[in-house]
Amino acid sequence: MIYDNVLQAVGGTPLVRLQRMTGPEDAQVLVKFEGVNVGGSVKMRTALKMIEEALECARRLAREEGLFCGISSGTNVTAALRLAAKLGPSKTVVTPAPDTGERYFSTPLFAG
Repeated sequence: MIYDNVLQAVGGTPLVRLQRMTGPEDAQVLVKFEGVNVGGSVKMRTALKMIEEALECARRLAREEGLFCGISSGTNVTAALRLAAKLGPSKTVVTPAPDTGERYFSTPLFAG
C-alpha cells in the first residue's frame, strides 16, 4: 500500500496468524502487530481522531461563533459539547476559551 502522507497509514495495523501455537482443530488466532503501526502505539487511532475533532471544532468556533482558539481549546470545547449532550438541556456546561487566536493565524489550523 502506498500512502500520500503518514496519517493515512494510521489504523492499517497488520494481523499475523499464529501458526505454531495452535493445533489444526483449534480456532484461528490472529494478533495485531502494533509494533509496525505508525507511532508504534495502539493509541494512535484514538489520538488521531481526537486531533481531527479538535481541529474541526476550533475551525467551527472561528467560523460560526467568531471565537479564535487553538487545538487545545478545540479539544476542550469538543469535550464540553459531548458532556452537554450527555447531561441534557436542563444543565449548563461552562468552559473557557482563553486565547485571542492571533498565534494561530500562521499555523495550518486555519489554512484552506
